[in-house]
Amino acid sequence: MRNFLKAAVGCLGMIAGCFSTGEAQDFGGMSFGEAGNFGPPQTSGSSKATVTSYGEASFVIVTELALPDHWHVYYKNPGTVGLPMEAALQPVPGFRVEGPFWQIPELEKGLVDFYGYSGKAKMAFRVTPEKDAPPEATFITTMTWQMCAEQCAAPETKNFSVTLKRGDGQTAPDAAELTGNMAGLAAPDWAEGLKARISQEGKTVTLHLRTNGRPVPQDSVYFFCNQGEINPTTPQIFKKLDDSNYELSMQFNDTTDGLYPNNLPDADRGKPLTSLSGILRAGREGIIITADDRPFSGESQSTAAGTESAPEPSASIPAPPLMGLGEIMFFMFIGGIILNVMPCVFPVIGLKIMGFVQLGGGNGKKCWPTPLPSYWAS
Repeated sequence: MRNFLKAAVGCLGMIAGCFSTGEAQDFGGMSFGEAGNFGPPQTSGSSKATVTSYGEASFVIVTELALPDHWHVYYKNPGTVGLPMEAALQPVPGFRVEGPFWQIPELEKGLVDFYGYSGKAKMAFRVTPEKDAPPEATFITTMTWQMCAEQCAAPETKNFSVTLKRGDGQTAPDAAELTGNMAGLAAPDWAEGLKARISQEGKTVTLHLRTNGRPVPQDSVYFFCNQGEINPTTPQIFKKLDDSNYELSMQFNDTTDGLYPNNLPDADRGKPLTSLSGILRAGREGIIITADDRPFSGESQSTAAGTESAPEPSASIPAPPLMGLGEIMFFMFIGGIILNVMPCVFPVIGLKIMGFVQLGGGNGKKCWPTPLPSYWAS
C-alpha cells in the first residue's frame, strides 16, 4: 500500500507539472510538482554516536538532516497525505539494534495541517554491543524523505555512516544535544510510573493520565497519534484534575473531509477506539504512549513507554489494510483518464499519428488493416 501511495504521489506530481505556468502554487502541506520559488532544496545530513567508542553499555546512533529555510519533512503519521521519513540501520554482526526512535514532531499549519519537522529532523537507533562485537564497526543508516515547501521535491534516499572502535565507551561531548527532543530514549521525571487509558464519547476521545504525584508540564501539551485516529485540525484541550490525574481531550478523525486519512482496519471503522498509541509531548519533552480502554486498576499498568525499547519498524505500526484488486483497477482507470486529458498529452497524440503515417511510407491507407470498408477505401 505504501508503494501504491508513492506511485500516486508521483502521478500527482506529473499532473501538477502539466498545469504549471512557471509560477509557484501554494498548496501548503499537500503540494506536489516542482520546487516553487525556493529552487531545488539542498539537503545535508550526518550520522553521529553518543559515545566516542563502545564498551559494554548501549549507545545511540542519531542521524540528522539539516533542512533549508522554508522546507519541511513529515513525521511517520503525516496527519495528511505527505510521505513520511523512513530510516533503517543496516545490521552489524555483534550488535543488537532497537528503533527507530523519532524526534518529537510539530503541528504545522497551512492549507492543510500536518505533522512534521523544519530546520532539522532526526531519527535514532539504540545499539547494544554483544559479547562477539568486533574491534571496529561501521554503522550505516539509510534514510528516505520528501521535502516540501510551496510544492514538494522528489523523494530522496541517502546513506549516512559513523565508524566506532571498541574502547571504554566514553560519552561524546554532544550526546545530550544529539538525543534532545527525541521520544522513547529516556523518560522525563514526570513520566515515571505514568499510567494512561482512553475513553470515547461521540467524536471526543479522552486520554486519561495518572502519575505518581509528579506534576506534568501543562504547556505545549499535544498528542501525536500513530494511525491518524485524531483529527489534527481541532485543538487538544489539556486539563489537570488533581495532583495525580490529568485529561487530554481530542477529536476523533472520521475522515469525512477526505484530507486527513487514518489507517484503522475496515472492521474497526465507525466503532469507538479501543487503543491509541503515539507521542505525548509536554513542555520540551515527550514520551511514547500506548493506551487502551481498560479502567485504571491497583496493579501496575505499563502504558507509558518513555524508556522501553522501540519495536522494529514493521511492528511499530500495524500494516494498513490492503486495497482489493477491484479498487486498485478502479483507481488505475481513473488515473489513466486524468493523465490522458492533461494538456501535456495533446502534443504526443499528434506525434503518434505522424509515426503511424511514416510506418505506412507516407500513405495513410497503409496504416489501416485491409481490406478497408468501402466507405473508407474511396
